[in-house]
Amino acid sequence: GGNLSARELLMLVPTMARLAYSYLAYSCVVLKVAFLLIVELGIFPLFFGLWLDLCSLPLFDAMLQTRMQFGLKAPITFTLIH
Repeated sequence: GGNLSARELLMLVPTMARLAYSYLAYSCVVLKVAFLLIVELGIFPLFFGLWLDLCSLPLFDAMLQTRMQFGLKAPITFTLIH
């Protein structure tokens, strides 16, 4: 049957602990990779593009106010451009 004695259950504790630890370690690696991908492919390029846009405003005779209005009017397009 499927009934285990108390001694058999106690013998399974180290195995279950190792298994839980390995799953936890794997989950941490997955979260770390996801975080780095979001930062490197999302946040960094967005802020770099915004900074580049801000620094290049005088080159195109543009005003910050018009760029902000465009960002409020079409936020998805504004984000994809940067």
